[in-house]
Amino acid sequence: MHERDYKMDNLRFLLIFLVILGHFMELFKGDFTSAFYKIIYSFHMPAFLFLTGYFARFHRRKLVLGLIYPYILFQIFYRIFDGLIYKEKGTFTIEFGTPYWILWYLLVTIFYYLLLPLIDTKNRNHKITIVITSIVLSLLAGFDSSLGYYGSLARFFSFLPFFITGYYTAHAKTNTKYPVWLFFALGIILIIASHYIITAPEITKKVLYGSYSYKKAQYHAGIKLFLIFLGFVWTTFLLLIMPNKRIPFLSVLGQNTLSVFLLHGFLVRLAKKHQLFCYSEGENILVSAILSLSIIALLGNPWSAKWFHRLFTGSWINHLQKGRE
Repeated sequence: MHERDYKMDNLRFLLIFLVILGHFMELFKGDFTSAFYKIIYSFHMPAFLFLTGYFARFHRRKLVLGLIYPYILFQIFYRIFDGLIYKEKGTFTIEFGTPYWILWYLLVTIFYYLLLPLIDTKNRNHKITIVITSIVLSLLAGFDSSLGYYGSLARFFSFLPFFITGYYTAHAKTNTKYPVWLFFALGIILIIASHYIITAPEITKKVLYGSYSYKKAQYHAGIKLFLIFLGFVWTTFLLLIMPNKRIPFLSVLGQNTLSVFLLHGFLVRLAKKHQLFCYSEGENILVSAILSLSIIALLGNPWSAKWFHRLFTGSWINHLQKGRE
């Protein structure tokens, strides 16, 4: 029987919490909010794409029904939703080449999955070469201002090293015990790096989004390389400190992040529409944290996740075909 990897479930819970929290924090201002927001965005999506690669396995049917189908569906849903709550005027259009807000993650994941047959190798030297190449491509992509939101190409290259590294890590699992000094060393690096991210004027939100060229976000390849390095340090640190055991409530919810990710955007948009965060900065942060946990509990529990997959992925097509057999 396959043993559940609770370390990864626990990490996914933390990351999806930070994703929702970060989206809520975009709706209000404050010095602490701005600093915390920049720290979150320096690692939460790199770590999420690492986990995406870790669990990635190429399967045509799963690619079509589990990724492409939901992408098309939610492109339509969010466009209709925005049209209703914001009462947008003009011609109703849906453009599938430019993903709606959070749906960039799905589109990028689709492209990454298509790469799997090309990067799948057991040769250690080949893996190292591919990872280094992905880092070089990520750095070079920053020079091309034509890469942006269309096709999520800018983010495709920005987060490519993390996905590939995660994919290779899944095939090289070890039970190595790491020395205590490594935890402290990584912690010190993260403290220094976080201070730099908070205080450095050249590290803006645009830089952290991974969707802007060097010219448009006014930064350079050195900063991009630093952020890639920092993303790997954060991911390694979180993997080392994350408990590899079942944590009541958290571990179960960490197994169902797709439903939370795709559905939470509707609630964030409603919060923006009704200007929910109208309190002091501290109160806004507290409310956003409570709302984030509540959303995960509501949308990530096994019952909600089961119905989400039945309704909003292509699993219902599988059920229909099995019923006919």
